Amino acid sequence: EAKKREICDVDKKYVTPNVGHSVKHPKLELPRFSGSWREWTHFWDGFRQVHESRILPDIDEIRYLSSCLDGTAAQLVSGITLEDGHYSDMVDLLIKTYGRPTALKASHILALVGLETPTNDLQALSEFRAQVEGHVRSLQILKVTSDEILTCLCHTKLPSAMDTISKRTNGDNW
Repeated sequence: EAKKREICDVDKKYVTPNVGHSVKHPKLELPRFSGSWREWTHFWDGFRQVHESRILPDIDEIRYLSSCLDGTAAQLVSGITLEDGHYSDMVDLLIKTYGRPTALKASHILALVGLETPTNDLQALSEFRAQVEGHVRSLQILKVTSDEILTCLCHTKLPSAMDTISKRTNGDNW
C-alpha cells in the first residue's frame, strides 16, 4: 500500500521524447479509484492529465494507472499485464465499465434519494448540504434531465426481473 502511494506521488525527472532533455515535472497528486461510480468522474478528470500528456511511455502510464486503483477497479484490470502495449486496453476497460453516462447519472440520483436525514446539529446539516450540493453539481455537469430523474426513480420501484428485462431491451438508455 505504501509503495502504491509512493508511485502515485509523481515527483521525478523524465526525458521529454520530443525535446530530448530532462524536465523536472511538478509533483502531481494522482487520485485513487476503488470502483465507486460516484468517484469515476473525479478520478478520470485527475488522471486524464497523465493520460493525455503523452510524455510518459505506455509502460510507465500503466504502472501509474494500476497503482492508483483499489478494490473492484483493481480487480477489473487484474488480468491485464503491466507490459508495454496494454495501457490502452486497461484504459478502454475502465472507461467502458465506469464511464457510462447513464450509470453515472443513476448513481448520483440514487445517492441523493438514499441520503440519511441529518440530525438537528450544525455539523450534520453542513455535511448533508455538502453531499446534496456535490450530487446536484455532478448531475448538472452530466446534463441530467427531469425525464431521466423520473425514469431512474421509476426503475427503483420495478421488480428486479422487470428491471433486467428493461435493460436488455433498452440497453444503457433507461
